[in-house]
Amino acid sequence: MHADNALQPTFAAANAAALLTLGVPTLLMSSNEYKDIADQLQSQLAPLMSEHGFKKRGRSFYRLTADGLTQIVHLQMGPFDPPGTTYIPGLRENLYGSLTVDLGVYIPEVSQYHGGSPKKTVQEYNCSIRARLGELSDKRDIWWELRSGSGAYAEISRRLLTYGLPWLDGLATRDAILQALEGLRDPPWGATSPPRIISAIIQARRGRSGKARELLRAQALETSNPGHPEYVRALAAKLELGALDA
Repeated sequence: MHADNALQPTFAAANAAALLTLGVPTLLMSSNEYKDIADQLQSQLAPLMSEHGFKKRGRSFYRLTADGLTQIVHLQMGPFDPPGTTYIPGLRENLYGSLTVDLGVYIPEVSQYHGGSPKKTVQEYNCSIRARLGELSDKRDIWWELRSGSGAYAEISRRLLTYGLPWLDGLATRDAILQALEGLRDPPWGATSPPRIISAIIQARRGRSGKARELLRAQALETSNPGHPEYVRALAAKLELGALDA
């Protein structure tokens, strides 16, 4: 295998047989080798991330924006499934030995009212706005198989520079987030929280009760989840917005 192809991109829809054609079968990689190659990749990305204001912590890179938001780029390693696990192409893939890149924006007040409580140590899954790098660059999930070498660095860094970091730059302030979510009912990215809930909490904390109430009223009326309207009304009460039906 050519050195430039040592770390190959594979999509979540690829089946296990296709993964094996890329080199040494993933299951032959030890956990230490898996970790070492992930460490190598993270070290290669560190100068680029530092240049853009990020600091390394664990398997993630963090930066704090001027508006008090935390932005995260996280390297997520595929899980080790127990022996006998059944894999179904397109539904359940063997991702052990692979890595994907998660991005997130953490908004403290949204976490306080919609995510439990503000976190001292923020993880990517605590973020209200979340996306995968492959989703931003190719409109689909991408996992890179890890192999000895540095082939993934070029692909991941290119996507970060072209798609991931500009996406985070465009969501560096609450005003930018409100603008990006304006008029949206469904989340525009990955595991992002409902846009109206994010916007309503930001607006309520800014003292714009009327706008916040309007957003939550629409959220409660248009949801297809039977238990969601009650949750939205309880959220309105926590935000001291009064009854949504009034």
